[in-house]
Amino acid sequence: MHVVFTYRIRDAIIPHITTTTYTEEVKLMTAVGILLLILGVIGMLLGSLMIGDIGLAAMIGSAASILSGIGFLLCNRRLKRMEAVRGREKAKFANHTGS
Repeated sequence: MHVVFTYRIRDAIIPHITTTTYTEEVKLMTAVGILLLILGVIGMLLGSLMIGDIGLAAMIGSAASILSGIGFLLCNRRLKRMEAVRGREKAKFANHTGS
């Protein structure tokens, strides 16, 4: 029964992963990064209005959200650079082989 269950999960997940294009993933990562930054800033403002330990916990959570948003945006930028380099290498190899 366990094998059937994991097989169904794999069939449910893999078609969605393989059908997305690179530009859709870049747009999604950018949107998630921006949303995390916005929620982090809002959480920081609301945490500063709270009193005591609750405010400190809210500010720690919002700081984590801000750092995660920055990480998403930096990773997105590096992925774009890697894809550009890969495209240049493919074009150079195609010109080199005469294809």
